[in-house]
Amino acid sequence: MRKTTIYGLIIIAATLLLMLPQADAESPARTSDQPGSPAGVHNEAPGTHTRAVGTIQYDNDTPFRRLPNTDDLVGNRFTGMADPHSIASVSFRLAQNYDSQVNMSIWEPNTGQATRLRQSLLSGVPSTTVTGVVVTHALVTPITGHGGSFIAGIHNTAYTGLGCPSNSNLNGTCDGVALTAGAPPKAGQQAFHGAYINLAGGDFTPPTTNVASTGVNLNANAIFRVTGDNLPVELMSFSAE
Repeated sequence: MRKTTIYGLIIIAATLLLMLPQADAESPARTSDQPGSPAGVHNEAPGTHTRAVGTIQYDNDTPFRRLPNTDDLVGNRFTGMADPHSIASVSFRLAQNYDSQVNMSIWEPNTGQATRLRQSLLSGVPSTTVTGVVVTHALVTPITGHGGSFIAGIHNTAYTGLGCPSNSNLNGTCDGVALTAGAPPKAGQQAFHGAYINLAGGDFTPPTTNVASTGVNLNANAIFRVTGDNLPVELMSFSAE
């Protein structure tokens, strides 16, 4: 009887261990220059985007999918700004999120590589029904006197479980910024600005500040905006408007 009881306890303990959230394996990849930076969270229905002065917005504010890449930065390549310009804050909608934190970073694509300008671990972000909120974050130290283009976005989950490498749905458990379906732009504008930087292999962890990537362009736009001085309002023209 005693042996039977011990075996039973062992089986129960093993079952409980298997039931623990395995996505915790991605937690070590969550690092930041500014740990725990609080984010602003605003309940705003999709499709209610605004044209704020000094904010570059390439999206139609309607979440469509998530890029299923793992351990990559996914966002937009911001171009066409007057120089010099500043970057004071960012705002975005997520497609998915595992818990209450996401990593945001800004990179400058150089010849053959990208240099990290800022990285923040944002806390207080919803983990369910994330497409219904707009997250805002004021950089702890604004970027000033910057010239040329840059890529800014959200770090996709590094976790390969839960189907993350093939998961492009909305409101799931794998970190990632929301992408829009896209539409023809205004005359003379670049068709799409969505881009990702391959950070696989732990390159996202400080003190690493350079990666061998200049960014890969996407046929989409991310719902990720930047606000600062000398930044024009460059909203794409969508048929839904």
